[in-house]
Amino acid sequence: MSFHRTTDPEEQSLNALFRPIFPCLKADCLKSITDARGLEAELACILRLRLQQAMKKTPVRSAIASALVIGEDVRLLMERIVLLCVGGADTKSWVRPCVEHANFFFKVLVGGMTTRYPDVDSCLYGVNDPDYDDFLSQLCVEWLASCEGTVDSRTPLYDWFRFATLIHRANDGGRLARNLQLQTEQNVPVFRAAQHTDWRAKPFTAVLILGQSPTINGQKLSPLSREKIRKAVVENTGYRLAPIYMGCGGTVRPRTTGINEAEQMKKCATEEFGVPEERFVIEATSEHTYSNFMHAAMLGAAMGMPHGSRMITFAHKTQREFIKEGMIARANEEVFPLFASFGSIEMGEIDGSIIFTLNVACNDMPICTTLWKDLAL
Repeated sequence: MSFHRTTDPEEQSLNALFRPIFPCLKADCLKSITDARGLEAELACILRLRLQQAMKKTPVRSAIASALVIGEDVRLLMERIVLLCVGGADTKSWVRPCVEHANFFFKVLVGGMTTRYPDVDSCLYGVNDPDYDDFLSQLCVEWLASCEGTVDSRTPLYDWFRFATLIHRANDGGRLARNLQLQTEQNVPVFRAAQHTDWRAKPFTAVLILGQSPTINGQKLSPLSREKIRKAVVENTGYRLAPIYMGCGGTVRPRTTGINEAEQMKKCATEEFGVPEERFVIEATSEHTYSNFMHAAMLGAAMGMPHGSRMITFAHKTQREFIKEGMIARANEEVFPLFASFGSIEMGEIDGSIIFTLNVACNDMPICTTLWKDLAL
């Protein structure tokens, strides 16, 4: 088996997780392969020596984690390679946050570091799980066996972030790729209607319904999520506020659930409250309140909502207080990008409402489903 034999879902996950630098991961993006050859050889040599040494140590899992974590010297080398790519000058600033994202996976999903949200983003496998250790070892063995030269236009830069993607997929069961596919398929009617939507005709472009994960295994939609849908429909009677609803929530809790929250929101809204399918768009990948807003902005921008347009949401009391008092301050310490890069929030005039103003510059952001900066050690 070759490390470079990539499936479409894997490539889709790699693109989603590291979208800003994804074009620069391929050799065909290089302006001059000759100029980059020496830097790529150096990067490949560093990774090869690290993995060779890791395979001789025990416990193998922590050794592999240490080998894959990207330090300052390697990051700077990656930036030099990116600068040699088409569009590299604009992409260079994204290398650091993408490295931090990859390092989150290496430290947490391989190294076992504790996070603030262990029920969402910790390693799925036990500390001494032999099958997971074997999976990690095989990844390294496969790469070492195929690391001479490049394969299918891939580069050592691509390989390092592919390690992070494969490790992430092993812990999320491929649900990111599935949720992206689900989102695309479910949103066809809304995107078709959006081509003829005047986003400035109503006070808001969407009524945003924030996630509220079920806590009982097998429960398809939490009672609080259903109440948010009811509240949204009542407040938007006759579509007086906005032309569409946007339900936010991925496949989150309980940890191994296969139920997608946004999909269930849409089902509830259409079947119980009579919302037409073309009036309900799903954002099916977010895993936190912060990423609810971030991914809503990205989806809104993709639908053609203009810069500065506003969404309205009706959160329950605890969530509303968290958003108002602590979410942005705490998340700006933990998450890249900063909240201001995709929007802003303020309390609304309607009782219990929050207004989210869209910054369409979010189009190029990665799909952030984890909080990866300030880890709880």
